[in-house]
Amino acid sequence: MRRVTVAAVTVLAALTLTAVPAPAGTDPPPTTDEPPPNAPRVLLASQSSWVPIGGNLSMQLLMRGEGTSAPGVHLSVTAYQPVSSRTGYEAALQGENLGSTLRHVDLPLELFPPGAAGARTVTLGVQPDGPLPFRRTGVYPVRVELRDAAGDTLAGFVTPVVAVAPDAGGGTAIGQRLGVTLVVPMVTRPAYGADGKPVPEVVNELAPEGRLGQKAISMASSTTPLTVAPGPETFEAWTELAQNNPSLTASLDAFRDALSRTQVLAGPYVPIDVRSLVDGGLSREVGTELVQGTEKLSALLGARVDPRTQIARPVDTAALARLRDAGVDRVILDGSSLAPREEQFTPAQPFGVRSQRGVTTAVGSDVGLQALLDGDDPPALRAQRFLGGLATVALEQPNVSRGVVVLTPEDWNGGGALLDAVLAGLQLDNPLLQAMTVDDLLDAVPPASSGGAVLERDLTPTPVPPTPVTESEFASAESQLDAFNALVPPPNPLSDGGNRALLVSLSSAWSGTAGRARARVELAKIRFGVNQFLGRLRVPAGNSTITLTARQGEIPVTFLNETNQPLRVRVRLDSDKLVFPDGDQRVLDLPPRSTTVRFGVEARSSGTFPLTLTVTSPDGDLEIQRTEVQVRSTFVSNVGLFLTIGAILFLGLWWGNDFRRRRKRRAAEAEAATRHPAAASEPAAPGTGQSTAP
Repeated sequence: MRRVTVAAVTVLAALTLTAVPAPAGTDPPPTTDEPPPNAPRVLLASQSSWVPIGGNLSMQLLMRGEGTSAPGVHLSVTAYQPVSSRTGYEAALQGENLGSTLRHVDLPLELFPPGAAGARTVTLGVQPDGPLPFRRTGVYPVRVELRDAAGDTLAGFVTPVVAVAPDAGGGTAIGQRLGVTLVVPMVTRPAYGADGKPVPEVVNELAPEGRLGQKAISMASSTTPLTVAPGPETFEAWTELAQNNPSLTASLDAFRDALSRTQVLAGPYVPIDVRSLVDGGLSREVGTELVQGTEKLSALLGARVDPRTQIARPVDTAALARLRDAGVDRVILDGSSLAPREEQFTPAQPFGVRSQRGVTTAVGSDVGLQALLDGDDPPALRAQRFLGGLATVALEQPNVSRGVVVLTPEDWNGGGALLDAVLAGLQLDNPLLQAMTVDDLLDAVPPASSGGAVLERDLTPTPVPPTPVTESEFASAESQLDAFNALVPPPNPLSDGGNRALLVSLSSAWSGTAGRARARVELAKIRFGVNQFLGRLRVPAGNSTITLTARQGEIPVTFLNETNQPLRVRVRLDSDKLVFPDGDQRVLDLPPRSTTVRFGVEARSSGTFPLTLTVTSPDGDLEIQRTEVQVRSTFVSNVGLFLTIGAILFLGLWWGNDFRRRRKRRAAEAEAATRHPAAASEPAAPGTGQSTAP
């Protein structure tokens, strides 16, 4: 090891230092786990993403905590041999297996006065006789430490330095730059609460200083190609909320600007677990979510969004099959969902995944690279470690066309300084890396092959959670909304809100017992809205009585429509004693206010009997009201009148005949008595049939 003393390096440092403005802003977070409140720290505020051999590495450092300004405190920089593999790179970042030392230098802090924001700009020469004696293209671990006068380490970190040497002819450093696709979902949980009001936490995320607002501003200020997956519900709510909240306008405008210059992925209206919906009998709703999401994004952006490429996370073969049925033939997978393979180099090509519907083209996110963006280290250090990891992959096979995908988590809190540094490091002048969209990568990088055919990779089986709402709960709410839309043709007060409630109820944000209860609240909004609306349509009360004075007549029914909307209803009449010549059902259009409709009836008999009046939606699925009125029939039918007259005539004839017979009998008896007075005075012999005259 070659060691350069403080006295010797002073002149060297002075020759290599340049004036670089210090960054503004607040202090980055600490680099390690919860140190004591006032522990000494050295934090990376910025670093050159790559340096040419023969040039200078520029870093900006922040010193914090007790003892960092004590006499004799100095900066210690140690450069090591370049890493030769991904495994070696990941170990080096942890300060392990760093290999042999190329050079160590101690630099007095006095050489690097703090700037306005407190950052100290350190520039180190990358020359054979400089502090960083790199000679060939590679990724070199460099340990930066803050030491006291006795040489004891107060704080420090390991950062990768990407050094690039052009070839002998001055051409490119490698034959094929590594394609890098950064996929950034811009989504949060549903923006409106159970009460219909904006969720404060979501509003904060959309603000310029919020999680999504910062990312939008970073993307808008960069020309680096990347792929953005905006959540349609999130984007829609952002647009709505910005109308009444000027603080959201800046971030929304930045987001729109960024989307106009990047590849925009379509997706479901809200994030969904396709596996869960397919397994839970709600497979049809996957297509609805995708169609509604695509249409919403297209409307908000004013341009058609290509729906064929989707993020499939989480996923299984049944989910892939359902996505293929919906027209999705290219998917972006989380690397953790892929079964591991024994490979010499980092997988960096598209591949295929087989399902019941065939083979789907896929790219998988590199989990290891993705993890480098997480943690509590300062944004500049995380960004540099990420870029160093990409450079390590690029140097594995420098003359092969390859590309990696990094899919950030949906809740990734990586906006602002972190995303700024990553996008800056992926600019077009990077000699090892070429930023591109998913479409560009699939067009430029040939798929991996096995035996002359496209390589197919397997998915790792994972437990499938239950659906947020059951199939029957969803079907009931959907049927109720469909019936209402038939009753009040859209646009109506419930069509948009009810449709949104159906879509949001399937969000994968609703997990566990509390989440499923929250999902059911979305469906309950439909039932509550329908009942509240229909409560303003009134039909005759059940205690009313209608009188019929003839066999045929009309029954007037008055509807009071207080909804201020024209309604279409179906009315059904039912009675055992009435016949309805025009049918017992009729579809009516009811304008606002009062409407009287007359129904033709024919009574079967006289008397008082019930008539049931049922009002439903036109399809009959939604019952609005059922009431019973009394019908009093006072008419006498022709048949009854004929029978009555017939009976009277019959009785009259019978009485007349009987009267004539009696008169004739009496006359005959009187005449007989006159002719035979003795016989008439004697009693008749038994059995003669004659009676004694009175």
